[in-house]
Amino acid sequence: MIAILVALVLISSPSQVNVGEEFNASVIVENVTDLSAFQIDLSYENLELLEIEKGEAIKNWSVFDYRTIAPNKVRVIAAKFRESSIDNGEILNLKFRLKGNAKIYLDGILSDSNGNKIEAEFRTKEIIVPMIPITPTNEHKNYLTLIENYWFALLPLLIVIAAVVWKLRSW
Repeated sequence: MIAILVALVLISSPSQVNVGEEFNASVIVENVTDLSAFQIDLSYENLELLEIEKGEAIKNWSVFDYRTIAPNKVRVIAAKFRESSIDNGEILNLKFRLKGNAKIYLDGILSDSNGNKIEAEFRTKEIIVPMIPITPTNEHKNYLTLIENYWFALLPLLIVIAAVVWKLRSW
């Protein structure tokens, strides 16, 4: 049995980001030989795309362009002419702002220097908003301190209210 290697196109980014925070993500190719051109469709949910740049592996490639093709969907194309093809590495550097739990989807086409399609698997990335414990603000702490310090003054008032309610109930 012969194992067939399939190129992987995946996203490297933090798995947890706070809402409103900006973060970088890299699109990386692995298990590829002689990558000379690509078209990648990048779709995203609950994110604001702020920036798209060439990744470190294709910094010298002469063709690079992107455009929005639908809401929350961008198509990126890149190719080399006289520059070197690549085998692995970062092909895109992205900057996002998180709006909530998010997903980034990839799809596209990779090709070698002869124009042949390179079989590839495109991976999805999920970004989760962490559960953050709610901590009281200073204003709330002041009220809590006030109640803690003067609970003994409230106790007689609570006893009177309980007595009135008891009296009205049996009336």
